Amino acid sequence: YTDEVGIKESALLKRLCFNCRAVQAPSWRKSKLNVGKILCNKCGIYESTHMTPRPLKTRPRRSNTEGGPPKKRKISKKQIQPQPQILLPSAE
Repeated sequence: YTDEVGIKESALLKRLCFNCRAVQAPSWRKSKLNVGKILCNKCGIYESTHMTPRPLKTRPRRSNTEGGPPKKRKISKKQIQPQPQILLPSAE
């Protein structure tokens, strides 16, 4: 495997992403940060948009059940109970 741009891919020599070490990708891109190196499509797009190498470990996504503020539940009119009113004596 090779991560060099100048070396052509052949039956005996396959491409290797310089960043994540992937050997299969839908397309390959030239690195702008590491001139002469080749990147897989994911790493190449990330590098061109963020101008930094793509991190190998990403932050885990939060699921809907974990963390965050609690969701508001809809309350029907039947569930709402009237609050008793307290009358205070007037100060006369």
